[in-house]
Amino acid sequence: AINYDLVKQMEQINVPTYIINGEIDTIVSVATAKRMYSIIKNSQIKSVPRGSHFMHTENPLLFSGILKKIFDEK
Repeated sequence: AINYDLVKQMEQINVPTYIINGEIDTIVSVATAKRMYSIIKNSQIKSVPRGSHFMHTENPLLFSGILKKIFDEK
């Protein structure tokens, strides 16, 4: 989906959505994540300091902690 406009698909998302973005992500920039947040209804955004696009594999404890916090809030 690189260089593919997904705005129409994002506009159709109607379930609670969490956007987890790394501040040093070079694939999906913070600006792009914020744009996604503005398009997807009922979304929340979490920007992770020092997080990259692959934070789920580079720092799985951090990533799983973020997910745990999200699920604990529900």
